[in-house]
Amino acid sequence: MGIKTMVPTDELLTNKLGGMTMIRFNQLLNNSSKTELSVAEVGRLKRWLGGVLNQDPNTVKLLEEEATV
Repeated sequence: MGIKTMVPTDELLTNKLGGMTMIRFNQLLNNSSKTELSVAEVGRLKRWLGGVLNQDPNTVKLLEEEATV
C-alpha cells in the first residue's frame, strides 16, 4: 500500500482495537514485540484491516497457518 508511517487515532486504539496502546500497536507493526499476538488481537486487527481494505475480515491473512492433514 506504500505506507511509510501509520499513526492510529485514539478512537481506533480504543474502539476498534480493544484498548490497545500506541506502544503495542507499534510493536506489532514493526514485528518487534516480545510477546505473541493474542487471539483477541488477531480478531480485532482482522476486522479493522478488513474495513480499511474493504474486504471480508475472514480473507485478511495476518498469520501463516500450518495446513492440517
